[in-house]
Amino acid sequence: MLFVTPSTRTPNRLASGAAGLILLAEFGQVLASAQRPALILPYVLLHVGFAGFFFFQLLRPARGFWLHVSLAVQAGLVSAILFLNPEIGTVAALFVLLSWLAARALSGPTLWIWLGAFAVLIALPFMVYLGPLTGLARALMPIAGCFILGSYISVHRGLEADQLARLRLLDELERTHQQLRDYSAQAGDVVASEERDRLARALRLTVMPTLDQIATTAHTIDADLDRDDASAAQALQELQTLTRNALTEMRRLITLLRPGAAPTA
Repeated sequence: MLFVTPSTRTPNRLASGAAGLILLAEFGQVLASAQRPALILPYVLLHVGFAGFFFFQLLRPARGFWLHVSLAVQAGLVSAILFLNPEIGTVAALFVLLSWLAARALSGPTLWIWLGAFAVLIALPFMVYLGPLTGLARALMPIAGCFILGSYISVHRGLEADQLARLRLLDELERTHQQLRDYSAQAGDVVASEERDRLARALRLTVMPTLDQIATTAHTIDADLDRDDASAAQALQELQTLTRNALTEMRRLITLLRPGAAPTA
């Protein structure tokens, strides 16, 4: 089994495209809703600054201290846009994008602190401009969006981390299993080699001497056939006995050499 890390390149491209569309739509809405032409240039500059920081963080993620600096700068830019005209409520959607960006890099209490900070920065302009109750009511929707999206991304990251951990564990188990199979095969070869060596020694120590005796006895019979029939008969009987013993021992050893035969002591 080969461990394969799930690719996030395609989801990141889709998310970047969606974020770009949201930012473009919000910018168009701001320009269309701008009642004072003098505010158009600040709107453009603040949006360009936010977009620059946002996509730089998205494509070249910062870590540690610089991540917090990047989020703080972006939150400040969005707050500035929102304070220019809180009636343009679509600006608060940029905080939802920031929540998504923060949730991709942070988790636990740190993420919740940032989501809480975004909620305060969303509510403050509305409450100052529209009054506490009306402003808070107006801010609840984007605040809920920040927390819902941030929670979803955080949970998704946790599930993805669990999946990667399971894949790594399965890969490790498969490699360990393969190693055990290799070791087992090696051990089997060693046992088989040792068993063959043992049987070879047994053949050399038991059967070969018997066969040597048979050869010697046969030579004796051949020499005594003309001189002493009694000696020849005795030697022939001894030859038959040795032959039977040798055949019995050979059959036993051949049986042990068959696959699946149990080793003998």
